Parts: sequence; structure tokens; C-alpha cells
Amino acid sequence: MYYGKEKSSAISFPLGGIGSGCIGLAGNGSLCDWEIFNTSNKNSLLGYTHFCVRAGKKFRVLQGDCFEPYTGHYRKGDDGKYSGFGWGVEEGLVPGLPHFCNHRFNGRFPVAELEFSGEEADFPLQASLTAWSPFIPGMERESSLPCAVLEYTFKNISEDAVETSAVGVLCNPWKNAGHRNFLRDSGSTLTVCDGEKNEISLSLLDECENISFQEYLFRGSWVDAMEMYLNDLAKGGRFVNRTYTENPEVARLDHTLIANHFTLAPGESKTVSFIISWHIPERSNTWNAKAEEESAQNGLTNLWRNYYAVEWCDSAASAAELSERFAELRAKTMTFTEILHRSDLDPAIIDGASSSLATLRSPTCLRLEDGTFYGWEGVGTSWGSCEGSCIHVWNYAQAAAFLFPALERSMNESHLKYSVDSAGGAHFRLHLPLGIKAQKDWFRACADGQFGLIMKCFRDWKITGDGDWLKKYYPTLKKMMEFAWSEENPDFWDPERSGVLTGRQHHTLDMELFGLNSWLTGFYLGALQAMVQIAGFCGDEDFAAECRMILEKGKTAVDECFNGEYYCQKVDLKDHSILDRWEGVDFYYWNPEYKELKYQIGEGLEIDACLGEFFASLYGIGSVLDREKTVKTLEEIYRKNFRTMREHVNPWRSYAVNDESGVCICTWGANKPAIPLPYNSEMMNGFEWAFASHLMLLGMVEKSEAVVRAIRQRYDGSRRNPWNEFECGSNYARSMAAYGLIPVAGGFKFDMTEKMLGFTPRKAGMKRCFWSIGTAWGEFCQEKSGCTLFIACGRIELKKLQLPIIPAKVLFNGKAIDFSIGNGCVVLPEIKLSENDTLTFC
Repeated sequence: MYYGKEKSSAISFPLGGIGSGCIGLAGNGSLCDWEIFNTSNKNSLLGYTHFCVRAGKKFRVLQGDCFEPYTGHYRKGDDGKYSGFGWGVEEGLVPGLPHFCNHRFNGRFPVAELEFSGEEADFPLQASLTAWSPFIPGMERESSLPCAVLEYTFKNISEDAVETSAVGVLCNPWKNAGHRNFLRDSGSTLTVCDGEKNEISLSLLDECENISFQEYLFRGSWVDAMEMYLNDLAKGGRFVNRTYTENPEVARLDHTLIANHFTLAPGESKTVSFIISWHIPERSNTWNAKAEEESAQNGLTNLWRNYYAVEWCDSAASAAELSERFAELRAKTMTFTEILHRSDLDPAIIDGASSSLATLRSPTCLRLEDGTFYGWEGVGTSWGSCEGSCIHVWNYAQAAAFLFPALERSMNESHLKYSVDSAGGAHFRLHLPLGIKAQKDWFRACADGQFGLIMKCFRDWKITGDGDWLKKYYPTLKKMMEFAWSEENPDFWDPERSGVLTGRQHHTLDMELFGLNSWLTGFYLGALQAMVQIAGFCGDEDFAAECRMILEKGKTAVDECFNGEYYCQKVDLKDHSILDRWEGVDFYYWNPEYKELKYQIGEGLEIDACLGEFFASLYGIGSVLDREKTVKTLEEIYRKNFRTMREHVNPWRSYAVNDESGVCICTWGANKPAIPLPYNSEMMNGFEWAFASHLMLLGMVEKSEAVVRAIRQRYDGSRRNPWNEFECGSNYARSMAAYGLIPVAGGFKFDMTEKMLGFTPRKAGMKRCFWSIGTAWGEFCQEKSGCTLFIACGRIELKKLQLPIIPAKVLFNGKAIDFSIGNGCVVLPEIKLSENDTLTFC
């Protein structure tokens, strides 16, 4: 999606690996948000780090005009440092150096492109940038490379040959006496380090014709380094190396420089590729003051290595692998980008679904030493927000499950191993290092998280087809299911095995619901239906029968909370006795002035009223709520909760303002509780994405598209960053619910236990859609003459396909093969497909 100069001021496009940290590419081409130091680091710069091009003796920094505020930014702690608000545009943006006056940003995650242009008739070069890092479904290792690629292309638009230099300047962020800058043996990689384990490298790819470098810019005070750097630029030609043997504590941060020199004939173009790589290998739990002590008590160490530090020994090693496999990794990243972004969907859907994937590169996500995937809910400016791979938040995120299923499964395995207590309660946050703390003493079981985790394990099983994995964790899953009616459940969810939840139910809105509601009971029913199939597969027919019996009762009983228009909550808000089972809850849940329960839905219309039904349908578990009642509920949510902000009253956080639109969490008619459900008037993206996906799933395409367009209007590049949807902090995990629209819109079905894929596009006239099962991905195309399944990358074995047509002929790479039709599926002889293979049905 293109963002002009006036629509790019909020952009920070993340470059880096999954769980490896990232660097932000600002909308004008400068580098910002240096979040490679194992923490969030919003609004940060790294010294004078920048790139420029010299044509003869003239030069331009490779970025567009500076963004407001020209006063400088205020940050807490700036006072006395002679920087920030009141000192003008920050020096790290090199605002006083010549740059291009116009730019246009094209962001198609995972690739960003920038076009630079100017009105200066005397500068002979045009410039553009393609920026990317490997992001290839199913290739978790390569997609975790701690690298950013910056490909600058220069074209000579003059009538004379131009002596050209592409220059990169990198700051050494460490001030300790052991820090140093040095040239690697290859001659094309400069590295800055802290003298110990941490380092950042700036590399030029090997096709460079003529390289020069400076291990150090001039070391001095004031702006001596920049003055001398400008002198060197003005001289033209190669840069003369400079080095220092002493490394004392420095007043100003050191910088290093590398340049590629070449001649451009009139009309000639050349691309110069830089790689920034980093290696900040060790991290620890710094957010819990007792982590060190608790780790020791459990025979653990509160120090671990990032996954990437296990795979690559230093920053040069990661850059070297990327360089050696450059053509392969670039081609696969670009293929993924192209296929995803050319899908026949509303542009806002593709934009939102693809942009949400940026969260995987953000500091929200970690990969532990063995590769285990772990996440915060989001991040603050310099800290994580709400730790623990929180299951009721990560329930919504669909991206990793379909694109990188090994990562998703590792997160879910961690919960099964470390968060489930002896009674079967799944405590909804994981503490680091894993195993540090008895989970029963740290947070508690939540209904949506507990049952959502069971459903996600069903989904993971069907995506991977790994029955041995499912059997390994079946005892834990069974115990989690039994916890619903266990005498050891302190919240009394369903002690009567009625099929509906009526006790105290913790949930993702951070409080408790009491009594019957379709939202959390929908999760319960979805988990029961999943366990019927899981238990059957694992040979536990008695438990399968028990779950089936409870499920059937629940499917009928849940309709008691349908009020004729929509599903709500069946509870008497005036009944204080509801709280009698639990000590000490009056203060939190009883309003003595109104004599009613607090934080409830009651007759409200809540955005997630049918969420459990959506997940059950998406994952192939099967429907658990009445379809007609579900459709009516969603239509009412669209009619009553989807609104503009002008007349909307919201005492909570404001994620939409002024003339912006969104779907709020809950609305009421005449019977709104005095103190209602928390966050009820907010517009939170992840909830909205899941709602939009459910609308699409049920065929309400135009309504779904309207909701999506409203979300993305709020993230238009000037109001907010399109690649950072926030909720409780930046890069919020729940927003990866947006990716769910991709499989939903394509009518994508999957069951690798049966080696089956299916496609039933939801939108009339939809010809192309992207699909991914992790180990293989590609494109499904349909025309009047038939349809085609293309494998862009990976490998997959198929026996069955559910298609929108009954074919007369099936071709494998153009050659006819035998097939049959059974139970609405095209049945093939077991066939193995790999990269560039095609199945055609006509």
C-alpha cells in the first residue's frame, strides 16, 4: 500500500527476524526504533547511523524531508542533556544534511519500498530503496535471522558519467572502555561491539567493485566527527581508513563507515545492498525482581541465550548466511509477498492481515534458547506489557498457526508443560525462565484461555497431522477438560456437568463473569466438541462419550441466554447471593449504592458473544451455537456496536477518536449496569478483526469489509503506524487475529490427518487467494474453466481436496492423473507435491 509524504509520518516498518528484535524503517527512509537490544525501544535512534549517496562531490542522505515536530521530542529524562524538546529536530536524524525533498513509501509486509525524488536539477541521480528481512512461511529458522537488508538502487539521469559512492554509517552504541570497531576478514563487513559478546555489523554484499571504509569516524568532542565526515565526503573518491588503538570511555559515541564506489554511465542503474546484522546473545528476566532467587530455587539459571545466538555465532555469521543464500531467501520472501498481496480481496483486508504479521518481528515476540516461541501481550516504550504468552490474548492470533505452525505449537506446548496444575487448571501466564514458579501460585485459570488452548491444540493437530504429538499431550488435555466440573475447581465452572458455565469465569477483559453467557460457554462447547474427536482418536471412547453427552446438553442450554435478538448474559444483577461462594469478592464485584453486581454484561451486546463458535468453525471442530441465532447476534453487533466516535461516550482508553469508526466491546439499551463490563466502550483491534472474520465466514462480506476499512483508516500512516496496531501497548499480539481473514475469505479447510485441503472462496468472483499450512504454501486460483492449486514453497502430501467444482479431469503438472469423487471430495492417489508443482481441476 502506498503512503505519500503527507501520510508517512507515523510509519515505522520493522526489519529483523522472528524473536530476534527489529529496526524500524521510518516513512521517510531513516532508521528508528532500534529494538535489537532485547527490549522495546520506541522512538530511539542510533547515533548518526544513516545511508547516503555521493555523486561527484555532491551528496544526498537517503531519506526524505524531516517530519514534525521540529521542536524535538520530549522524553522523560531528557532534562539536562541538551536534547529533546526545545533543541530542535534530533541530531540523530541528520536533519541538517542535504536529502531528497520528496518520498513515497510502499509497504507490503514483509517488504517495504521507498522512492526518493527531488526538485534539485543539479543532482544527477534518482534513488530508491527495497528493504526486507527473510520472512518465509514454514522456514522458522531462516525467518529468525537477526538481519535487515537495505537495497538501494541508483539511476544516472544526467547526460554524463557519474562517479558514485553508496555510503553507510553505523554507530557503536556502547561507551565502555572495551568497545571497538573493526573490519572483518572478508573486507566487506564492519563490526561495532562492546568488547564482550554484543555486536552489530554493517556489510556490503560481495559483488561490490571497489570498497573503502573507515573503522572510526574522527573521534573528538562537539560535532567534530560530523565535520570531518563532511570534509571526507566533499573530497570525493575513496575514504581513507582511520583507527584508534586506545578505547577509553568516550564523550561522543563512535561511528564506522563503509562505502561502495562505482561509475554510472548516462541512463545506467545499479543496486547496492547493505546488510545490518546484530548479535545481542544473552537475556534474562529483568522484569521480576525475584527471578534470580526463584530460578536458583528451582535449579534453573535466570540467563539464557536468544535462539538466533545458538544458530549463528556472531553478527557476521548471520550476515554471511544471508549473503550466501541471498538469491534463495530473497526470491522466497518476494514470492510470499507477491502471492499474498495479489489475492482478490478488499485491499484493506490484505493490508491489515499482512501488516499484523509485523508483530512477529517486534519485541513482543521472543524465541528461547531451544527455539520455543514466547510472547508478551504487547510492549511499552522500553518494557514488555503483560508477560507470559497470555493464552486468552494469544487465542485470537492466527498468524503463526498457519504460517509457522512449529512456533505456534511450541508456545502451546509450553502452556501444557508448565501452566497446568495438578487439578487441570491452566494458569494463563507463563513465567520466565520456564519452570521458575509453581503456576498455581501465579495468576489463575481463565475460562476463555483454558478452553481456547484445547481448541488450539485441536487446530495444531489438524494442521500438522501429528497424531503422536496429540497422544503425548492427551492426558493433560483431558485433565484440563475435566477441570470444568472438578471439585478442585475453585470457580465452580460447571459442577453439574450441564454443558454451560455458571460459576465465576475469569476472561480476557480482566474481570469475572457470573452465570450463563454465550461468550465463555461457547469456548467451553468448542473445547468439548474438540475433545470428543481428540479422545476418540486417542482410544478413550468412554471420555469421548462423556464429553459428547455434556456437549449435547450444553448446545440446548446455551440458548437460554438468547433474548430473541442476540446472545447475552443470563444473570440477576441484583442477586448478591451469587457472590456467597467466594470470600472477599464483595468489594470488587458488588456496587452497594445500586445494589447490583459490577463488571457484568447483563442485557448487553458483547462483541465476542459468538467467538467460541467462530474458532470452532475456523479450526474444523464444528459448529457449537445455533447458526440462525449466531447470524442474528452478529447482525445486531454490526448494527449497534459499529459506530463513529462523535457521539460515542468512552471513559476508557481511546483507540478511535473524532470521526473515526470502530466496533466497541459492548453496548446496552435501557438496562446498562451502573458499573458495566471493563473496557466496554473501547475499540480494540484484535476483537474487531475476529468479529470481521466471523462476518466473512457467515457470508456477510460487505459488512466484514466495512469493519476492516474502519480499522485500517485509523492506521493510515499519519494518524498511527500501519505496522503497529496497539491495545495494551504497541505491537499487540491480539491484532494477529487479522490474518484469520485470509483462510476465512478463501474458505480454506485443512485436515492433514486425512491429507486434505479445501477451498470455497467466500466472495463472488474471487479468482486468487493465498493459502498456507506452514510446511507448504502457495495460491489457489479459480476460473470459469476450473481451478488450480499451486505450491510456491515447501512440500505436502495430499489425498483429498474439497473444491467449489466437481472436475471432469485432474492434471498434475499438466499430465492427467486418476481420481475419484467421494463425500464431496476429489480423491487422489496419494500424491507428493513440492515447490512449483501444480494441480489443475477442470
